[in-house]
Amino acid sequence: MKAHTARSARVAAAAAALLVLATAAACRQDAPATPAPPVPVPGELQLRLTTPRADDGALLLELTGPAAATDVRAARGDLLVEARPVAGAANTVRVAVFGDLASGELLAFRVPDVNAAARWQARVVEVGDRAAGLRAEPGTTTLTVVR
Repeated sequence: MKAHTARSARVAAAAAALLVLATAAACRQDAPATPAPPVPVPGELQLRLTTPRADDGALLLELTGPAAATDVRAARGDLLVEARPVAGAANTVRVAVFGDLASGELLAFRVPDVNAAARWQARVVEVGDRAAGLRAEPGTTTLTVVR
């Protein structure tokens, strides 16, 4: 009878081990897979200007995002654009735009990931009219980053 009891104990132990392995395998299959991070897509974003005035002639703005913007340039050939990184402000570029400014596309710039367009911000610093006068209320001029 001892042989039968020893054999039963081994079978029970083997069955328990198989049950533990099967449960572990089932749990691993049910666990959701961690999605891979999206692959960055380098490309170009645009900056749109909205202004209620018809005589804006100069705009100073700051463009900030998750990475450095490069190749900042005018969206139209009749605008003059000068861009410089802001010292001490990571991933911020100060941009001066001169010309007959009107609502619509103002600038284009290159970024390492166009999928991060929503993380880019543009802020109006100053607005001037075509007679070289500063606007007292630049708050009515807005900038929007679009893909």
